[in-house]
Amino acid sequence: MNETENEIAAAEEENAKADEVSAQNTEEIPGAEDEAQETADTADETPAETASAEPAEEPEEESGTLEKLSRGFNVFLSVFTVLMVLFIAYIMVCSAKGKPVNVFGRSLLTVVTGSMEPSLHTGDYIYVKKVPADELEVGDVITFRSEEGEVSGKLVTHRIIEITPEGDFITKGDANTIADSKRIRPDQIIGKYTGKAKFFKWINSFADRRKILLILVIIPMTLIALYEVRTISNLGETVREKQEADSEDMEKLMREAIDKEKERLAREEASAEEEVVELESGKTDEG
Repeated sequence: MNETENEIAAAEEENAKADEVSAQNTEEIPGAEDEAQETADTADETPAETASAEPAEEPEEESGTLEKLSRGFNVFLSVFTVLMVLFIAYIMVCSAKGKPVNVFGRSLLTVVTGSMEPSLHTGDYIYVKKVPADELEVGDVITFRSEEGEVSGKLVTHRIIEITPEGDFITKGDANTIADSKRIRPDQIIGKYTGKAKFFKWINSFADRRKILLILVIIPMTLIALYEVRTISNLGETVREKQEADSEDMEKLMREAIDKEKERLAREEASAEEEVVELESGKTDEG
């Protein structure tokens, strides 16, 4: 009878221990869930913190500085282009009217006849520099204000073929068979020919309607198209960089969440193993 009572008591004691272990497990699980919830909350809060810390100040400042420099350069280039166009237009109008234009200490003129062929051609733009009359020599090409016949009062560019004892100059066009009928006084001379301005002749060649269409329509449209392509390219690069940054942040958050979950599972596994060891040691002590 005593043995039976002892067996019953032992069984009840084992059941009590089992209930106690079950209660411990039940208490640990909510804690684990709280930890998992805490991890999830941390993961939810991290993007906001990352988002707030993501736009670093230095890259933004560098980007803003580059944007300001680019905008300033574009404004400068636009103003410079407009001034150059106005300057070139002024030179061409003055040259067409036979008026010299002073450019960096030299006069810019245009050749309107073929009297100096083949040295100078009709439509050539030439530079003329003011020099003292006593420095001029035979063979120099000079520009002067003529007093001869139909070209009286107009600018003429001819070559010096003789210098008189009085200091006057006798001139002749290279393409002409005879010399100019009137002598040239030093006060009539505008300057000595020093070279051609090929750039302005090239500009003047665009007086053709098709070339004007090319300048005013085709070239601007091409530049606008290139600017749009560049803008779209920059926008695509910005979007791609942002997507890459977001992807890296998401991967980082996922890795952190996975690592925390692994740690939690490892702790639970270690706790379960400890409980099993305690149960086995308890049974051994009872036996």
